[in-house]
Amino acid sequence: MRNSNFVTRAICFLTFILTFSLCGHAQDEVDRVKIPSGDHFIYAKHYKANTEGHAPTLLLLHGFPGDFGDVLGLGEKLSGEGINVFTLTLSGISISEGVYGGSSPIDDLHHALDFFFTPSAIQSFNVDTSDFILGGWSFGGGLSMYIGAHDDRVSRIISIAGFNGDAFLTQCDEQEDFKKFMEAVFVSYKMRGIINFKPMSAIDDLRAHQDKFTPVAFADKLASKPMLLFGGTDDPEVSLTRHILPYYNAIRKKRGDIIFHVYQTGHRFHGYREALSLAIYDWVINNDSNDN
Repeated sequence: MRNSNFVTRAICFLTFILTFSLCGHAQDEVDRVKIPSGDHFIYAKHYKANTEGHAPTLLLLHGFPGDFGDVLGLGEKLSGEGINVFTLTLSGISISEGVYGGSSPIDDLHHALDFFFTPSAIQSFNVDTSDFILGGWSFGGGLSMYIGAHDDRVSRIISIAGFNGDAFLTQCDEQEDFKKFMEAVFVSYKMRGIINFKPMSAIDDLRAHQDKFTPVAFADKLASKPMLLFGGTDDPEVSLTRHILPYYNAIRKKRGDIIFHVYQTGHRFHGYREALSLAIYDWVINNDSNDN
């Protein structure tokens, strides 16, 4: 859930729409994966590994709200290094159908896992179900931690500046101006057609599912799986001290196999995306682990 300048966000969104319409349509049709989620369909984009046969598979989640496309350029980069990457667009966002709200992000991700573990998807997309990795950036990092910790089909977890719902809601409670600012951001998303949801219910929806976005509460389950974690020293949106260090420390206390990379950068990892992709590649391909 990102604090972003409204004008900048609008320009970025219009640029994305223009690029998608003029340049990317044919390729996106080839790469588009249609996934049933309840009574509607959501979509993933496939960045196919440049190898034959089954490849380590990473399902990668956007920040909030996200769009239909890559996440920090990782899909394109990692697929060129032999990793099968899918980026998932949640209900009500971009081209995905339905309405975002309530438990929809959690439901969507359960349905996506069901889909990728079907025999037809395994064969069509060369999914390696023995090493299925779930990861995400920002809000997607928070979502990947909850589902990854609780779903046995997920073997490993990646969290890139992963959102901590408890920290966000505490800040909303303590700082009324921050809460009003975030509500205004959500309204702007709705008005600009970025997401189909009830913007004034977004914070209450999160509060209703706060336990699922508080990684400290299920640190024991997170500690049971290898985890790769990233944070930025200059990130004002998912800060190291408020969001990340509480669950990092909780997982370490449970003796979890967790590797933590911290870069001197902000929320979008500008200047460090190459380092980000290299660290993920080393961890996925070489199975680097923390010896505790």
